[in-house]
Amino acid sequence: VTITRLLIVMIVPAQMEDWITSTSADFVMRHRCYWVNLLGHASNNKGTQTVRVPTANVFDDEALCEILCEVGRGGVPR
Repeated sequence: VTITRLLIVMIVPAQMEDWITSTSADFVMRHRCYWVNLLGHASNNKGTQTVRVPTANVFDDEALCEILCEVGRGGVPR
């Protein structure tokens, strides 16, 4: 890959009924997203490929703002 492409992976509970719960006091969505920049990753051209996504790269509102600011400065998200 020669251009910036972000892979975003969302981890959710195995059982769909465990994804979201709500009560009169709260609304809870159980998930976590992680991201990795695919720039520089080699393709194996086999149709499937394993990509390691660092769990330190949590994709949330703060990470999105940091990524967009970096791209806006002409940089590459790391």
